[in-house]
Amino acid sequence: MKTLKTFYLLFAYLIMSQVTCATLSRYEAISPQELPPFSFGNQEGYPTDLGHFKGKIVLLNIWSLGCGPCISEMPSLDRLAGMFPDKDFAVVTVNIDPLKPEAIKSFYDKSKFQYLNIYLDPYGKIKEALNWRALPTTIILNREGKMIGHMIGATSWDSSEAVDLIEALIEGKTPKVSVSLFQQFMDFFNKKPEKH
Repeated sequence: MKTLKTFYLLFAYLIMSQVTCATLSRYEAISPQELPPFSFGNQEGYPTDLGHFKGKIVLLNIWSLGCGPCISEMPSLDRLAGMFPDKDFAVVTVNIDPLKPEAIKSFYDKSKFQYLNIYLDPYGKIKEALNWRALPTTIILNREGKMIGHMIGATSWDSSEAVDLIEALIEGKTPKVSVSLFQQFMDFFNKKPEKH
């Protein structure tokens, strides 16, 4: 009985540590994939798309004012963008709130973001095109505009692990992303038994 109780406590700890201390453990690197075309607006309301950023590594972050984890990771996205101002890298944070440009501008002003630009998708074109499941959703694009990685959930984008990921991508190297203890735990229990 004591072993079972210890197991449950360990399992609960692992789950809570993943919820409260997100890292890049949920980042999934994938083979380059074309994204369906979609557009969004800039701060002035003019349409733009990801083609505007071709030739750069792009971190596309989809977020909402009503999403606590989205709000909590925005300062780290601003700091990450500031770490690579002259590099071939762009952080594109697209807000999906319907028709709230004044509230978004106010949030940016209060947060004193220095490196993030305001991009808006009030009509849900990104949701239609990408069919994302949760917020925040982050997609990494290579210089050709193809998706090479994605992650659902918030993280600290200015952590050493995230900075190493972006530096490796800018330099054209394969990034090293560690697998979380929680994921190792889940992989262990989902492993199919070997046949003898």
